[in-house]
Amino acid sequence: MLEILVVLAIIGLLFGLGTAGLMRLKDTMSAEQGLNDITSFLKSEKNKANINVISESLKSNAIYNNLRNYIFGTKITFILDNSNIVMYKTTCWRSPTSSWDFSNNTQCLNPSEAIKSIGGIMFNTTGITPTLVCSDIIFENLTEKIILKGEKSKCSINIITENYKDPAYRTLNFNALDGYYEVL
Repeated sequence: MLEILVVLAIIGLLFGLGTAGLMRLKDTMSAEQGLNDITSFLKSEKNKANINVISESLKSNAIYNNLRNYIFGTKITFILDNSNIVMYKTTCWRSPTSSWDFSNNTQCLNPSEAIKSIGGIMFNTTGITPTLVCSDIIFENLTEKIILKGEKSKCSINIITENYKDPAYRTLNFNALDGYYEVL
C-alpha cells in the first residue's frame, strides 16, 4: 500500500512539473510571437521610410502639394499612459534646411496612431539609465537615418510581458550613429 502511495506521489509530482513547464512554454511562445510582431512592425516602418512611402492621410494636408520641398519621416513615440508605456506612430516633415524639431508637433500629422499591444508586449524603463531612455525616434525617409530626441546616439526601452517583467523579456536598442535598431 505504501509503495502505491509513493508511486502516486511521484506521478503527481511529475504531472505538476510537466504542467508548469507547458504553461511556461506557452508564455514564452506568446512573448516570442509578440516580439516578432513588434520587430516586424519596426522593420516595416523603417523600410517604408527608406523607400519614401508617404502616408495616405497626408493628402488632406497642404504639405502634399509641395512634397519636393520637404523631408519626411516616420515618428515613433513612447508615452507613459496609465502606468503603461504606449507606442504611437505618425508622419512628420521638415524643410531641407532645418533639423528635426521634436517639440514642434505642428510638423506632424495629428493625432498619432496608437500601436495596439501586440501579443501582450508592453514596455518599461526599469533599470535603464534615464539619459538612455527612448521617447521619440524618427526613421527619416530616403536616408536610412534614425534620429533620436535629445540628439542622443543611442537609446533603449525594455520589452516586457505579464510574466516577464523583472528582468525584462528583451531590450529594444536604437543606434542613431549607425542607423539600426536591435533586440537584445
